[in-house]
Amino acid sequence: DVLGDNVNGILLDKGAFKKLKSEVVLKRHAIKMGENQAVMFVGKYPDVGGKERDLVIREGHIGQWHDEGAYPSEEEADLFYEVLPRSRVSNQVLEIARRSG
Repeated sequence: DVLGDNVNGILLDKGAFKKLKSEVVLKRHAIKMGENQAVMFVGKYPDVGGKERDLVIREGHIGQWHDEGAYPSEEEADLFYEVLPRSRVSNQVLEIARRSG
């Protein structure tokens, strides 16, 4: 699972994500990565020196444990947001986002 490789991201609760969206323009992308369909948000923000930096956030569903396996919940209330670190996955998402405009 390509998305399972990310263990260094920063989790945001819904309130923090809502606040971030009010401060940074984020464009939503539904992206197929391997066998998975992922919802990603891509934007830019200025760092302390004023340089524009890319921001990639993954929307995910909290998993539910059933019969020895974890399965993502389909409930809207079970969403979480994860700021992806600079990685192969975030680079792939940025490239797809650039191609789609």
